[in-house]
Amino acid sequence: MKSMMLALALLAGLTAHASTIDGYSLPITGVLTEENFAMSAVQTRTEYRNETVANTCFRTVQAGYRTECRQEPQVVCYPDPHAGQVCTTRFENRCYTVPQYRQEAYTCYQTVSVPHEVFSNNVKANVNVKVSSVPGDVQAPHNTCGVDFTLTGGDFKSVANCSEFIVLAKTYNEESRVGDTVTQNRSIDLTLLDAKKLSAPTKGGIVAMKLEGQTVVFRSGDLTKNPNFSLKLFVQRRKLFKGDETLISRNLTPSEYSFEKISDDFGIVKINLSKLIGGINEKRKHVIRVDLNIAVDTTGAINSKLPSFSASESIIVNN
Repeated sequence: MKSMMLALALLAGLTAHASTIDGYSLPITGVLTEENFAMSAVQTRTEYRNETVANTCFRTVQAGYRTECRQEPQVVCYPDPHAGQVCTTRFENRCYTVPQYRQEAYTCYQTVSVPHEVFSNNVKANVNVKVSSVPGDVQAPHNTCGVDFTLTGGDFKSVANCSEFIVLAKTYNEESRVGDTVTQNRSIDLTLLDAKKLSAPTKGGIVAMKLEGQTVVFRSGDLTKNPNFSLKLFVQRRKLFKGDETLISRNLTPSEYSFEKISDDFGIVKINLSKLIGGINEKRKHVIRVDLNIAVDTTGAINSKLPSFSASESIIVNN
């Protein structure tokens, strides 16, 4: 439903206001939808004016006198019947009167540049939204998935808050101005992708990875729900005095690993190193890493948060 227009203050204490905001929320349920609505806002701009303001400044003033005494050297010479003239140095206490100073606060005036908002133009947005593609029979219960549209001055944004779908948007806009009103005619095509199906392989990440004999074993998401993924295996032999040796670093084919479902969302992956690289010496240090990446194009996604489409885990053998 269309929200009330909100006026936001630019800075506390200013009488002028910043650009106003209008909002509209569109529920997404997973069915074909078309809706038209209008939004209105006021666009402002920032201008600056010079103002004279009082401030506290400090200056140095004399605050009386004080006496300072110190030992100073004094050369004294006297005649000597055998050596002629003899000179010695002795210290005498001498005192002086010196002025004292302090910092005095006083009121001074400074010219500062103060920002303030002034009216620029009215904004009207005529919006047409079409949910033109939906993923099969996937449904979202009412009010759990939606797109929030906001018009802040002339800035239009759309954000999907939804876990059931990845919402892709294509936006077309024509803008015109008559007098002090700018009109935006916007068409938005929304395509919905099944978020849970797409991200199924990486759900929960890669868990409990270990080496059983010559077989790498770990738990992943359900690899059968979305086959568009890559599974990369990296095995490196670490050597103390020589350079490390990479035994394999590539994507595996489906025939090079096995997957067994253990629940509706998860399964166990097994990779036989003996078949792939002839096995490894378990008494030597090795690094084993697995990368699971889903191939998905999320260009144009307006979701506030997307599910993870990648997962990675590694173990060290004989560390």
